Amino acid sequence: MNDFIINVLQLQGPTIPTWLPVLGGFPINSPIVGSFIAIFVSVLITLYTVKRNGDSNRRYIESVERSSREHISAVEKASTYQINYTNYWRDLKRKQQLKSLILELEKNVDLCNYIVEKTNKKEYTEEFFNFFFISIEKCLSDTPIDDSIINNKLLITYYIMKQHDNAIIASRIPYISDKSLELIFQKIVWDTKLNQTDIDETIELIRLYEQKIKLYPPDGAKFKDSS
Repeated sequence: MNDFIINVLQLQGPTIPTWLPVLGGFPINSPIVGSFIAIFVSVLITLYTVKRNGDSNRRYIESVERSSREHISAVEKASTYQINYTNYWRDLKRKQQLKSLILELEKNVDLCNYIVEKTNKKEYTEEFFNFFFISIEKCLSDTPIDDSIINNKLLITYYIMKQHDNAIIASRIPYISDKSLELIFQKIVWDTKLNQTDIDETIELIRLYEQKIKLYPPDGAKFKDSS
């Protein structure tokens, strides 16, 4: 009898406790269930890791893009400021050159008028001052004017005044005769009257040109507008 019971138990296999949970028809402690759970947990961990890495990469990319935009904006702002700053000082220098040129031309015109006045009174023995050519020659060699008509008029004015200056130098020759002095200054008077209108027009054109140059200080820079 005992041997029969033992044989029946051996044929039935190991007995499964009825209190163990069953998953998909398999006990929870089954190797198949354990493997499934391990795979499931592994997949969850992988998905979480991928999502976390994705969020981290996205934040990194957004940070890089934001930094790049800020850098580009800063570079563009700095470049614009530098361009405006350079243009401001260039135009300021041009205005100063032109104002000096106008003042110098006016002084030379005053000298011409003074010579005319003295010559009309036949006062040839006085030693007159020389003409001024510092600003004129500088503007002719490195012109702040991009108008060919004005530049040509300025060049002609320079030649006329240069001839007057050479005549004044010649009038200082020792023991020069009164007749020679008279001829020298009469020539200056004749040239002055002949070209007076053109010289005045040249000065006025330069004055108008200078006034059209506007100064635009760059943002953030405090300069006094001398226009």
